[in-house]
Amino acid sequence: MLPRFNSRSSKSIQPPGSTPNLPPGSTPDVFISYSRRDKAFVQKLHDALRQGDRDLWVDWQNIQPTEQWWKSIQSGIEAANTFVFILSPDSVTSEVCGWEIEHAIQNNKRLVPVIYRDVDPQQVHPTLSALNWIFLRDQDNFEQGFQTLVTAIDTDLDYAKQHTRLQIKALEWDRNHREPSFLLRGKDLIQAETWLQTSATKAPAPTELQVQYITTSRQAPGYRPNLPTLLVTSAAMLLAIGGIRVTGLLEPVELWVFDRMAQIKPVEGTDDRFLVIEVTEADIKAQLQRNENARGTLSDVSLNRVLSELLPYQPRLIGLDLYRDFTIDPQVQQLAQRFRTDNRIIGLCKLPNGDGRDPDSNRAINPPPDIPKDRLGFSDVVYDVDSIVRKQMMVRKPLPEMPCPTIASFSWAVAQHYLDRVQGTGLVKIAPDAIGRSITLGKSQLPGLGLFSNAYQGSIDSEGHYLLLNYRLGPGKTAQERVNNIAKRVTLEDVLNRQLTEQDVRDRIVLVGITSEANNDYFKTPYGPIMGVVLQAQMTSQLLSAALNDRPLLQVWPLWLDVLWIWAWAGVGGAIVVLWLDPVRRGLFLGVAMGGLVGSACLWFSLGSTWVPLLPPAFMMVTTAVISVKMAARQQQLRQ
Repeated sequence: MLPRFNSRSSKSIQPPGSTPNLPPGSTPDVFISYSRRDKAFVQKLHDALRQGDRDLWVDWQNIQPTEQWWKSIQSGIEAANTFVFILSPDSVTSEVCGWEIEHAIQNNKRLVPVIYRDVDPQQVHPTLSALNWIFLRDQDNFEQGFQTLVTAIDTDLDYAKQHTRLQIKALEWDRNHREPSFLLRGKDLIQAETWLQTSATKAPAPTELQVQYITTSRQAPGYRPNLPTLLVTSAAMLLAIGGIRVTGLLEPVELWVFDRMAQIKPVEGTDDRFLVIEVTEADIKAQLQRNENARGTLSDVSLNRVLSELLPYQPRLIGLDLYRDFTIDPQVQQLAQRFRTDNRIIGLCKLPNGDGRDPDSNRAINPPPDIPKDRLGFSDVVYDVDSIVRKQMMVRKPLPEMPCPTIASFSWAVAQHYLDRVQGTGLVKIAPDAIGRSITLGKSQLPGLGLFSNAYQGSIDSEGHYLLLNYRLGPGKTAQERVNNIAKRVTLEDVLNRQLTEQDVRDRIVLVGITSEANNDYFKTPYGPIMGVVLQAQMTSQLLSAALNDRPLLQVWPLWLDVLWIWAWAGVGGAIVVLWLDPVRRGLFLGVAMGGLVGSACLWFSLGSTWVPLLPPAFMMVTTAVISVKMAARQQQLRQ
């Protein structure tokens, strides 16, 4: 409420047409505060300033002071860039002029005192007393004094205009209970902060309210998107991320994330069903010293000696991870006989589909001539786009006239024969239409990876049945040691020198393979390089552990559940920007949600043996939050 006062005879509110009305939202250059007794001088000063095309706020008529009148005066002062006070004996004693001065000071207006009639300095407001006065008395040179006034008005005019504009906005914010919608945004906020930084050496200084207004705007709550905006944004982002995934652009990054999750798997220990015999570089040199014809692999003589050492100890199976597409030396017919008649020996061949590692990768390799078809498996390993092995091919639809006459992978053939010898289940007959869907092994169902399986968007070959490879980690200091230590490993020379015991061999699957670095039979895994024969042990162990020990396979969700999961996290991002308007809190809770997403994905992987999407929902959550807020901001700007 206004203080009680008497009727004011010196001034009145501006009537229409007295001073040109200003456009809505514009600001006058000057507000003139004066006593009614000085009206003739003010009219002269008004006309001179108007000739310079300046906008003025002057109260001409005499009316009763009212609440509405005072609000109009306050608005005029607040909107003006400069407050000119006409000093005279009547103005310095006017109660209302005093109010006007106080309101100008409260808003840190640029004050320009103009003395028209001499006054008692003791009666002048202290703030005006401290300033330089411009003399426009009757005895003074009006033109010279007027130019001084114009210079004072125009000095740092852009700064003064910005001061006025920000003060008007700050007052509007304050009078509307500091509603966030009145705060500065975008370029307005940046300009205001720049103005505030330059204000240290400028006059008038920023008001406390202006400082609070600009500071609060920087820390201010953001725009709140509505439900339609969130739905449109999340749907658009879902289509965008789906399109990007189908192109394969995200696959390397998502597979990198897969590797990081795989590396947090705990150590399980060795699989005691296996014994691995390595043919090392030293073993190959030892064959040459014995004048044995190895033909790039294990010689017939050495292989026959190995079998002679192993077979008496009753291994369950002997898997030869060796290419032997040649006839056995006639002098070692015992080896040929063993190949033909001993059902424990599993041989190897290669499909003509290639692995891309070398120019010969498209070349098919025939199986050992003396091993029957039902004891063969193809050796082909499946690479991802970054040449890392993360999945295994169990079986493949038959290829016409292929030299490798089997649809079973080496690991599948070994696993089937092992189960047959342990449980008498016989070999599994696989219907062609089951490939890529689900195949039964023992008591386990082995669902194949589909065309759209997590990061593999259209990159899975529909001709084969693929599983994610859930590597078993044995003891070791490094990840590479752990992935290679799935079973006990011995060298060829250890076997030939009879350093094995019956306990090392009995009832085990013995896998024989070349580990010489010159042979280049090494493969990249999420844990580091792995020997080819050990990789075959990993793949076979996965199948047997699932069939006999209920060890879980790594699973993926169906496409519809992947989409639902990704969209749900878009909803999380949307909920955060709706529930919290403060940008700091939004960022904090988005970070918390991101941690929850990463944690839940890792828990699904390590405890639930399920690979759920991580990168796409993270992208969805952040982009939905950011873009929906920007859309809400744009909508509000259009409404304004």
